Amino acid sequence: MENILNSINNDAPVKDELDVKNLKVIGEIPKDLTGIYMRNGPNPVFPANPYHFTFDGDGMVHAIYLAEGKAHYRNRYIDTKGLARERRAGKALYSSITNPRPMDPEWAMPEDGPVARKNSASMNVIPHAGKFLALFEGHPPYEITEQLQTVGEWTPYDSQHSFSTSAHTRRDPVSGGLWFIHYGVLSPSLTIYCVNNQGAIAKKWQVNKSYSSMVHDFALTKNYIIIFDCPVVFDVKRSLSGQSMIDWQPELGTRIGIISRDGKETRWFITEPFFVFHFANAYENAHEIVIDYVRHEHGDFFSSNVNATKPVSNLYRTIVDLHFGTVKHISLDEKIVEFPSICENYNTQPHQYIYAEMNNGETNAIIKWDVNKQNSYQYVFEKSTQLSEAIFAPCANAAVEDQGYLLLFVYNNISMQSEFVILAANDFHHPPLARIQMPRRIPRGFHGSWTSGAWEW
Repeated sequence: MENILNSINNDAPVKDELDVKNLKVIGEIPKDLTGIYMRNGPNPVFPANPYHFTFDGDGMVHAIYLAEGKAHYRNRYIDTKGLARERRAGKALYSSITNPRPMDPEWAMPEDGPVARKNSASMNVIPHAGKFLALFEGHPPYEITEQLQTVGEWTPYDSQHSFSTSAHTRRDPVSGGLWFIHYGVLSPSLTIYCVNNQGAIAKKWQVNKSYSSMVHDFALTKNYIIIFDCPVVFDVKRSLSGQSMIDWQPELGTRIGIISRDGKETRWFITEPFFVFHFANAYENAHEIVIDYVRHEHGDFFSSNVNATKPVSNLYRTIVDLHFGTVKHISLDEKIVEFPSICENYNTQPHQYIYAEMNNGETNAIIKWDVNKQNSYQYVFEKSTQLSEAIFAPCANAAVEDQGYLLLFVYNNISMQSEFVILAANDFHHPPLARIQMPRRIPRGFHGSWTSGAWEW
């Protein structure tokens, strides 16, 4: 069934956990590239029926270890509480978000509620304060080791309890503090956390909102947290009637929240409806806030409307003038893209380059925008490939912003094999520096990170 139904789009899970050293390399791995690339995604052991790639499935981390021009590969399931319960039951216990239903009473726990959701830890994996954290939307992070062993639900070192987060964080490159958000599904609120570089909670406060909505990502500047409160609204009553609890309500418009980092002031700016999954960066320019992101013209992909169309997603810039109280939206490019990224050393500061994946069925490419010169470059892959998010790995002691590498998994629909590709971020005119042959197909996933430095196998 996997070969017939899912191999072309690479959504089907893989079941085995491998440790493979000295992978075959076409080209040469830069000698200064030492560290670990990790990326996770949904990989169901007992798939929900129906299985919805975006939100269902157990977290599996795929890691590439680089040093001295060599590459090693390891993958592991994240052993969450939900997966442990399903393994005891020998079947799927949690429903798909597209077909919500109560859990089997034999296995239900009081904390499951009317419609149980599993924390699969499948959407992102990041390093912080000497630990690796696997994130999922609306649940506590799971801590894993650099060898991908599951430690358990992560707790800040000064606390006995974890806290729920969204799938994205923002790091302050000056202080090293890591910012988290958590949006309420049952209550219209947003909780903001800052965890310092020792792993302790430094700040926490709550922002009240008008309705419960999905806030998947956010942006950070020197003095503010930036929230785009788009009209993708949660309605639990819909889920109890067998519908998706997520609904697109464009009549609400999109509200932009500018929240001071001390939590004392929040300003809202109302604009036309659109949806944002992912931000590239934001920074302050005098009394203006400059925000770069990928904009979806609508959020009907969350709707129960069977005739809903897939929205176009383009790179945009929004400028919020705090002095005059105005909002200006600027289309930076008409290419259909997602998963924007920058060199994270420039987070909260003016950036020149943005990288993103273009995978529109006709052209599969990694795009590099020069927002200062208002032009772009692209490295085009074969039409038979499927790309993933490109992570920027800076060179040691880099003198300029794009002095580094782009790291990504590439899957070939024809050969049904995967490669780990290393591109020179400042040279899109030549082939990849290295194409590392994976010992198996790497299923489509979401987000990951690069951690430079020595590691232990």
